[in-house]
Amino acid sequence: MLSRKKLLLLSAGILVAATWIGYRAECRVMDSAGNKPLTVQSVVRRVTAPKERRQTLDRINEIRHLVGRLEASPREAAEAWEIIRALGIEDVQACLAEIPQKPQRHVNAMITQMLFQRWGQLDPQAAAEVASKPPYDQDYSVMLAIGISWAERDVEAALRWGKSQPDNTAQNMIGLTAGRLLVRQDPEKALSRALAEFPFATHGVISGLVSETANKEEARRKVVTELAALEEKRYLRSYLSQLGWFVDDKPEVLTALVKDLEQAGLPEAELKEFTQRMEQRVRHGDWERSITNTFGPDSTASAEEKQRLFSNWATNQPDKALAWAKKQGNLETLAESVRRNSNNLLRSNWQPASTPSMNPWEKGIVDQFQAWRERDTSAADQWLQTMPSDIRQHLSQDHATH
Repeated sequence: MLSRKKLLLLSAGILVAATWIGYRAECRVMDSAGNKPLTVQSVVRRVTAPKERRQTLDRINEIRHLVGRLEASPREAAEAWEIIRALGIEDVQACLAEIPQKPQRHVNAMITQMLFQRWGQLDPQAAAEVASKPPYDQDYSVMLAIGISWAERDVEAALRWGKSQPDNTAQNMIGLTAGRLLVRQDPEKALSRALAEFPFATHGVISGLVSETANKEEARRKVVTELAALEEKRYLRSYLSQLGWFVDDKPEVLTALVKDLEQAGLPEAELKEFTQRMEQRVRHGDWERSITNTFGPDSTASAEEKQRLFSNWATNQPDKALAWAKKQGNLETLAESVRRNSNNLLRSNWQPASTPSMNPWEKGIVDQFQAWRERDTSAADQWLQTMPSDIRQHLSQDHATH
């Protein structure tokens, strides 16, 4: 007769073997998104994991295999992030261990980026150390995801990490996000600090300054004067180019801006070129012309291309985009824009607040949701109930200052 110890070992072996066989059978069926090579150790680790972790792994893998070789839909991406944004560090690591690097799949890259973004929220230093080694060290999207999370909690630490990166592309990607947040932290000194300490973040700082100063004449004049005094003129050109999006249909802003440039001593040739370019933009309105052409009867654009263009317009010029959608009666395009930009909000570390933030997806989304709800209350409310509480709270409140 077998001893109790041997019976326990035999039972454990049978359990592992049964799990191994069942799991291998599952993997043969669900291999469109790829699977990590199985080992006895990986199966044992899975079997001994807490029930909640196994359920999380199973659902993430279900999403991966459901998407397969295609790109995830907004709904699938939202579900994946809804799961991942609630994970702890050990669960994040367990999920990463299940995702293969080959074959390359869009869905695997998307979920890997989400997992590192969540890890960056919890422990950015540890996440960065893992991301700096194979197989992730060449994946700039992973570095960007960590950089976004890190900058949200400690912008200077994120900038120091970016400064330590040997790769210019990685530095620039981190700098774009961290630079914008440096402006939020200290708009008066952000530019001088970036130029002196974190040059790779200067373009991010300039992007943040555009949002901060576009509608503030005195602050805008100060930035123009400061940039015009620099020997490197590409920073001034970058500021003016981005500022141009705020000039659309606002001749008074253009007039004030030209005066600022004259006082700052911008060379006459560059001043003339900028003025002509901005006058043309004011006259024509690039976004609306693109939308009209793309949605026109002779357009060959796909439904996805149309939706992407409108959602971008709804982010950059929410009032105009909403007015156009209402006039056209284009309910589904408006509804899909709300769904997409809500997902973008959730993935950007945004939290509801009593006053508007600098988050580009926050502006206008309340009005867009209300317009959708007025025309199809049942569908809008049904969708809203599937969203996390922070989105439900934000879209259900009366935002007098949005």
